Amino acid sequence: MEYKFEYKNAVERKSILESSSSYYLIEEQNITEGDFLIFSDVQSQVIDLEAQYLNSRVVDISTYLNNSDETAITDIENSILEIEKNKIINGGI
Repeated sequence: MEYKFEYKNAVERKSILESSSSYYLIEEQNITEGDFLIFSDVQSQVIDLEAQYLNSRVVDISTYLNNSDETAITDIENSILEIEKNKIINGGI
């Protein structure tokens, strides 16, 4: 059976994850209708743990950026550009 929970912010998301620890997180949806965590009581429906972790990080980073000022966002963009520039200079990408 699947269980779908809507959350409005990072605190609610964390609370749902903690209270649903007996289930397996199979999907996270961030869609126009809202943000949802979908769980299953069947382990075979569990998505790849690495993808699950990356999806979680994307949500965390998005939340951080949505609550940041322009200076913080510019600093992050500059850091990313510097990393990519170094990759190119050192024969990367």
